Amino acid sequence: MKKYFLMFATFAAALTMMSCEKDKGNTGNGGNGGGETNPPTDELKLNLDEAVYYGEKIAADVGYYSMTFVVDGTSNKLRLDMFASVVDPVSTPKLTAGTYDLGTITEPTSKTYFVASNGSDTEGTLYWKEGTAVLVTGGSINVQSAAGGYTIKVNLTAGDETIEAKYSGSISFDDQRQDAPRTPITANAYLAQYTGECMLANEQLGQITLLMQDAENTNQQIQLVMTVPYPTEGDYPADNVPIPTGTFEVVEGNPTAAGQIIPTSNDVAEGTYSAEIVYNSGVISYGVLIQGGTVTIAKEGETYNVTTALEGTKFSYSNNKLQLGQHVTDIVWNLTGAQFGDYAVDMTNPMSSLTENKELTDLTGVFADPWGVPGTNNYIRRIILHNEDLVIDANNPYYNQDGTLYVSGEGDAMMMQLITSSASEFPVGTFNVENTYDYVYPVGNTLSGKPILNVGGADPLGLGVGTWYYYIGPNDEGQMAVLDGAGAVIKQGSINITTSDNKTYNIAVDIFDKYGHNITGTFAVTVDSGQASFSSNDATDSVVRTMPNTSFVPYSFEQHSGLAISF
Repeated sequence: MKKYFLMFATFAAALTMMSCEKDKGNTGNGGNGGGETNPPTDELKLNLDEAVYYGEKIAADVGYYSMTFVVDGTSNKLRLDMFASVVDPVSTPKLTAGTYDLGTITEPTSKTYFVASNGSDTEGTLYWKEGTAVLVTGGSINVQSAAGGYTIKVNLTAGDETIEAKYSGSISFDDQRQDAPRTPITANAYLAQYTGECMLANEQLGQITLLMQDAENTNQQIQLVMTVPYPTEGDYPADNVPIPTGTFEVVEGNPTAAGQIIPTSNDVAEGTYSAEIVYNSGVISYGVLIQGGTVTIAKEGETYNVTTALEGTKFSYSNNKLQLGQHVTDIVWNLTGAQFGDYAVDMTNPMSSLTENKELTDLTGVFADPWGVPGTNNYIRRIILHNEDLVIDANNPYYNQDGTLYVSGEGDAMMMQLITSSASEFPVGTFNVENTYDYVYPVGNTLSGKPILNVGGADPLGLGVGTWYYYIGPNDEGQMAVLDGAGAVIKQGSINITTSDNKTYNIAVDIFDKYGHNITGTFAVTVDSGQASFSSNDATDSVVRTMPNTSFVPYSFEQHSGLAISF
């Protein structure tokens, strides 16, 4: 982990020395006693010739800064090669303020300088006097920074003389940063999740997300998304997805078979799949988009070992802007003794808890709203049928951002999300459940239920989570929740809507949860002529809002609530 230090320089000793030197100078040359005194030492003025930032070229977590100065009025030169704090990929190189003491190139630490061992060295602090290289053997360098630039004072020993010099002014470093040679990373936090259908695959495949966290830097994680055989119909969609073993290759483009690692492309158009991610204050900062290499998973007894040999493209992420960098190889992560159990955590499971078929009645409350799908001419028509004892409210600060609804009371609710091509006309026809939850949003289909993967559940009344049945009410802690035995992710079936007068609509529900439990019901609702929303107490106006575009959303251990992460 990068460490940032706040140092305070104490100038009392320096002020005392300057005072002494001033007094000596005032004695003049000679005087009444006829004795000879030491002349004052003149502080040389330095003019900047070049300044380069080499990043972590020498060692990880230590920035390498090099500056060359010309002594004013002479041909003499002074090169200062110093170690300071590393700047983030999106930041401009800036030299850390403080006092720099003599250090070594073999053990680089922040706020040290290192020296050349001979006159031909291209690295290391060195002094040239009238074209002849003179080795520096000791002393210190003081750096002060302010909005107007830097003040750099040097007091160095070179040969048989002391160089006292000063530079004042701005410094713009030529950014030639390099990465330190990568070393293998040991992981200690880990998680394996089955996340349902792989929407990128040409054939129907499932996918497992494997997460690992750096043992020394909890802000750094790696996420690997792997295809697995799709569960058979009897296990649909998945209850017991085993942890795959073997060596798996990162494919180029979309996966076509099980046992492949899904890369993240440079345009990140489809979202983030496999990537090494570093967070800053809980927000994604930079990392590597994984685009090649292999991952090996081996099982020994009841535990697993994971080793990676990956490569990809560096990126930084700031102000919602993605910037790409150089190609990186040798991305090695090692995880040993992982206790995943026999199966991956099934993220499609938490909201399917029915034990028998369900016939819905008395759903007389209605809420409906249209949302535009970014990049298309399609719309999500969200329709919620609910018991009158359950109150749904769109008057909250998040509704226009992401469709969040507030809910109170207790009762049954049936949410369906239909894909249409009209924002103003209420949908009519048969809308089959789209099994794969394809983000293409095909017109004429119904979105299947989609758990929120980061928390192992779902926002029952959120946008973009598909079609559900649930009995919702306060839990033992008084929080609104889907109560035990009353949640159902909808994975199969259809919604049929008919009308004879474009005002009264019959909605027939014939759908199935993941276990095949049948949920049925027929409901008559009324829509005001020409309006997009239902005319009920919960109805909103017909304003069309745009569904948020959530591409490039990082996966964070911080958000895994209630799941077993091993350490």
